[in-house]
Amino acid sequence: MLAPLLLPIFFQSPTKSWEGEVLYHIFVRSYRDSNHDGIGDFKGIEEGIPSIKKLGATAILLSPIQKSSVYHNYFADDFFAPDPEFGTLDQFKHLVQSAHKAGLKILLDMEPQYVSSRHPWYERALKGETNLVWSAVPDDPKRASLWYDKARVRLTQANLENLEVRSTIQKVFLFWSQTGLDGYRIDHMMDNLDNAGKNKGLFEHFWRPIEDDVIKKFPNTYFLAEQSDWGSTTQVQDIFLQTPTNAAFNFQLLGAFVTFDKAKIEPVLSNYRTIAPDPHDLVDFLENHDLPRFATTIPDLAKQKLAVALLMTVKGIPSIYYGEELGMRGKKGNWNSDGNDIPMRLGYRWGATLDDPRTPTWYKNTGPWWSNDYSADHDGNSLPEQESNPGSVYNWFRKLITIRRASKALSVGDQTVVASENDNLLVFERTSGGESVRILANLSSSPITISTPVSTPHTDLLTGKPLTSRTPLTLGTWQTAILKATS
Repeated sequence: MLAPLLLPIFFQSPTKSWEGEVLYHIFVRSYRDSNHDGIGDFKGIEEGIPSIKKLGATAILLSPIQKSSVYHNYFADDFFAPDPEFGTLDQFKHLVQSAHKAGLKILLDMEPQYVSSRHPWYERALKGETNLVWSAVPDDPKRASLWYDKARVRLTQANLENLEVRSTIQKVFLFWSQTGLDGYRIDHMMDNLDNAGKNKGLFEHFWRPIEDDVIKKFPNTYFLAEQSDWGSTTQVQDIFLQTPTNAAFNFQLLGAFVTFDKAKIEPVLSNYRTIAPDPHDLVDFLENHDLPRFATTIPDLAKQKLAVALLMTVKGIPSIYYGEELGMRGKKGNWNSDGNDIPMRLGYRWGATLDDPRTPTWYKNTGPWWSNDYSADHDGNSLPEQESNPGSVYNWFRKLITIRRASKALSVGDQTVVASENDNLLVFERTSGGESVRILANLSSSPITISTPVSTPHTDLLTGKPLTSRTPLTLGTWQTAILKATS
């Protein structure tokens, strides 16, 4: 069991919710290249702020930015320095300032539980200080991991029981908070480090004092946990019970959505507040950097649009992974290297052709992920092509985000599942104060007619058409109606 940090420990109960926000999740290396070196950077993200605002997002979640030997930056060489390929610390601060001026919040993804072989703790461990990390091996290729560019990089777990390690990690969070960040995503948050029995009780004795101290000095800091066990709602409840963490990810909702099965979706909607007691939040999503692109998992456009409509109307904080709004495609490869995930992290399509200088191509000609690229010139999945197509998934995202943000019921309201005799008709209501919105979704490839969808006058927010108790409603295949009560 960990001993407490040598700091005053007081439990900061969450008092704020971000439920009204819409997250835009950026893989920094792949978002936008400002200097034409093939690598996404801070200035590129700053240049992309108008596009993010136009989409309707209100907050940005950045993948890790610390100096690292690996392309995704999850295992740091130096926790206190930005990756020079992304830019300088001053440029990062300017990005945060620019985002705030545009009315956008910024969260930074942090992974302090592991370090690379180039981190000082690892190097000191090789010289005999064995209590800083759990394992450190000499330069032995057989003990190293193979990464996408054929380099071999070693990494190890930090010893989170070591007081120097814990104090340093606490300073890391305070250091980055001074840049003006609004909060953090904590990667792979766990109570028992890798379930190895090495460090236990991490929620209460490691994460809680760190978060408490940050909140004490930066009171508005928001903490979003990626639970290490994606399938466990119990772990989420433990995180909320034992730490001041504000939110976690709603993996159960994603698992239900991809089935388009009412019997699987309804329980997840009903259990929201059981898993996340007020004022805690759950972040809803269809894809992220670790998962296949939704357009690859579900290639049918009508089903994609249905899922987006549900994402933007269910309770929780919706998160959009960069390029998801363009219908970008990609899934994990099987090449025995860290490059397996690159197809899910390809360059954002700023132009209709792949040679657009703003589109990062840092992975060009480095392996099979390049020849297996899921993008092509004029494939319809670039920003200009999507913007100019009225029926595109991009314009559907914009429409649904606009509807969500204009409705208090949809953005922050309560959620109730409404019984329906049709096994393919999902019905639920969102309410806030005097506002009530009913969502009906046809989860099938056959039309459904509802003779009495509402008992009082409503307006369909998607079409603008009024409905009364005498107005039957027909939902086409994979179609949604968003009905707002008008009296």
